[in-house]
Amino acid sequence: MDANLKDELPDRIAGALSALDRGAARRAEAVDASRIAERVLQRLKDEPVRVLHPPRISLRGLRVAAALAVLVIGGVVTQRLVFGPGRASVAALPILPPVAAGSTTVDASQQQAILDAIEEMRTAPGDSTVIPAAVSVEDLDVPELQALLSSMDEPQHGGTE
Repeated sequence: MDANLKDELPDRIAGALSALDRGAARRAEAVDASRIAERVLQRLKDEPVRVLHPPRISLRGLRVAAALAVLVIGGVVTQRLVFGPGRASVAALPILPPVAAGSTTVDASQQQAILDAIEEMRTAPGDSTVIPAAVSVEDLDVPELQALLSSMDEPQHGGTE
């Protein structure tokens, strides 16, 4: 043990460390390395050899994974072929807000009038306002909502209110 360390530690701790060092040195001298090596070699010769096999990959699991991959890829390819890049897909459809139970209901003709008004606003010539294709009533601001309501109040082509 380092002499400087003994000077810095209290006497009781320094004595305990010295005793541990002496015990470790005594045990190290008692170890006979050649005898231990002979015992290890003898044990290796006497024990049967165990061969460890790596785990085998289950062919069933591999087939299921391949089938799932084919289904997913086929679905994506089919979606691209059916909907194409220029057509709107189901994911691009607007999500309409839920109607509260106590609110008034809107019949099919009123729903069509709302959709027609939004489409007219979106495709109006000379209008600087551009509304994206997937728009809902919640996406409209105050002037756009006023224009929508006024277009709904106008009589339809050849129809009555």
